[in-house]
Amino acid sequence: MLREYELVEIFTDEPTGLEDEYKVAQKEITGLNANPTYIVLDQKSGLEITRSDYTTNYEAFHAFVERGLTGPPVFRSVLRYEGIDRVENGKRYAVLEFDGSVEASPGIKVGQQEVFGSSGTLEMVDKMAYTGSFNAKQKFRIPAGLASGQYTIRAKLIGQIWMGEKFVTVDSATAKFQLDIVAASSESAKR
Repeated sequence: MLREYELVEIFTDEPTGLEDEYKVAQKEITGLNANPTYIVLDQKSGLEITRSDYTTNYEAFHAFVERGLTGPPVFRSVLRYEGIDRVENGKRYAVLEFDGSVEASPGIKVGQQEVFGSSGTLEMVDKMAYTGSFNAKQKFRIPAGLASGQYTIRAKLIGQIWMGEKFVTVDSATAKFQLDIVAASSESAKR
């Protein structure tokens, strides 16, 4: 498998007179000053696919090398909503409530990560890898007792790529939705 790689090495711990320059380059490329740090970059885009530090575990290193050959650059989409919750006169209320979890195209599970879920608490979710097109949908419901009126909800889709030690936003799009809510009358609510 290693024959399929082009090896590039930066030595930052040998006295060559250039080690300070190399340490700066290492920090820019990897975000770390740890030795050794192994990073696999996509040949076409130069984007990071995976990374690892020193290990004597054959299986772990083999898995790292294999990920580098099979994995695309790390990309994620984030969807943020504004206006779902409101505060009026010191009281918080919901305009929309999440109805179930996100339904998405099937992908390949590549791990887990901790995220803030729709309930506002930390949850462990599967990290998935996708190739080709990707679709996802989220259902909402209007909470009982919401007053009639116009409500503005904004959804922002953000595309990010992993660059060293953080995700960098590369694209975003915002959509604005105007909801006209008509509360059910007490007669229709009884039916």
